[in-house]
Amino acid sequence: MGEGQASWRQILPVFIIFLIFLFAGAGIFKGLEEYFYDPEDPPPRRRKVDEIIHEFVNNVTFNGAPTSEEVHNLVKQVEIAKHGRVLEQVSYHNDTLYNLDYMESWYFCMTIVTTIGYGHMGPLTDAGKIFCCVYAFIGIPICLILLALVGGQLGDANRWMDKRVKEALSKKIKNPGFISIVGILVSLIVMLSVFFFIPALIFTLVEEDWTYLEALYYCFITLSTVGFGDFVAALPSKTQTYLINTIYKFVVFLWIMVGLTFLAGALDLMVTKLKELGSRVKDIPSIDIDGVNMDMPNMKGFKSKKGQDIKPKEVAEWGKTGRYNGGFDTPL
Repeated sequence: MGEGQASWRQILPVFIIFLIFLFAGAGIFKGLEEYFYDPEDPPPRRRKVDEIIHEFVNNVTFNGAPTSEEVHNLVKQVEIAKHGRVLEQVSYHNDTLYNLDYMESWYFCMTIVTTIGYGHMGPLTDAGKIFCCVYAFIGIPICLILLALVGGQLGDANRWMDKRVKEALSKKIKNPGFISIVGILVSLIVMLSVFFFIPALIFTLVEEDWTYLEALYYCFITLSTVGFGDFVAALPSKTQTYLINTIYKFVVFLWIMVGLTFLAGALDLMVTKLKELGSRVKDIPSIDIDGVNMDMPNMKGFKSKKGQDIKPKEVAEWGKTGRYNGGFDTPL
């Protein structure tokens, strides 16, 4: 563990506070939405859907015309087929109460504080909208603090892996620059496998009708926090019980949290290695040889008066005690 780095015991209280914040927010959002939702005056976007459907029903003149319920069910199936979810949380009855599932509210709060924002659901009431703004204002910094603390711990795993790669390659390869590049590539491959390729395979097995490409696309869009919302994992499904779906939601939540921290840590490691590589080239000293100031990268192609190649490393050492007396000829 690095100096000044928080231990897992110190991180645990922050994680517990974060979970309490999520669960409390889910309950508050659920309560506000259900309490302030007015079935007599639904949101404009909901009224527009109702008007379109009622107009469709009124225009049907043949016998056995479909009812509003049947049409709503049809629209629901179309939404599920097109978007993988139902876009509205309220049933087709205008006079129905708004019953928002608690775990759906919790999942929604998770997308707020992680800044993913799938858009698969949203507040319908003014109270819910105000709450989302305040909740994001408080929750996002808490989430970032937690990610930073966990990232410090997971950074040790990146450094351990980088060290093992260097030890293995240094036995056969003496070029430190090449070893650094290979280390970066290995870190990238491991990161992609653990947080993209393997999870994508799992999503294709759990989610209905997801291809591997779609699952891989979902993993990238989620962990990059772009969150288009055209694919959303762990939504309610007829093939899963409520308990299984709840566990599934929590597993996806853990994958997102660890994935965000590990991805940030791995990318930070790569940037650090590239900077180190660039500084090595930049910091190569200039050597004064027979009164001529030469940059080390430009020494290739010069020969001594004895016809031997001038090696930059040797010239650098000779330069510590004085000028190189061997002289040199013009480039080949």
